[in-house]
Amino acid sequence: MPGWQGQPPRPAPTPWQAPARPTFTARGVSGAPAPARFVMPSPEALGVTAPKQAAPDGQIDWRAIQARVEKLRVIRYKKQVLSEGVCVTLFLPTADPKLAQPVQARASSEGAAVLLALQAAETWTANAGR
Repeated sequence: MPGWQGQPPRPAPTPWQAPARPTFTARGVSGAPAPARFVMPSPEALGVTAPKQAAPDGQIDWRAIQARVEKLRVIRYKKQVLSEGVCVTLFLPTADPKLAQPVQARASSEGAAVLLALQAAETWTANAGR
């Protein structure tokens, strides 16, 4: 019976017997540094400005609004009351009588939302070439 306890000691490997370190590259990972992080510029930095809020409902000229609605030939008017205000959608006629162009605006009051929607509708109409 041998005189030692456990496994016998192993001799240290010589340089030519040392196990080679595996070389591998993980798929999809390169050694190049990561590209710079993209930062989305603000609309104001791009020259886009938000439309100005209209006057409160008490100062709205509803007859002028009706005249603008008729001039645009609005097909349908939709109002949705939200927890944070009102959403107004105007449906405008297009070259195809089966289709309508929706224009939507949100504001704290119905009058303000209507004015914003009319402004957007007039811009769309001017750009659509009608």
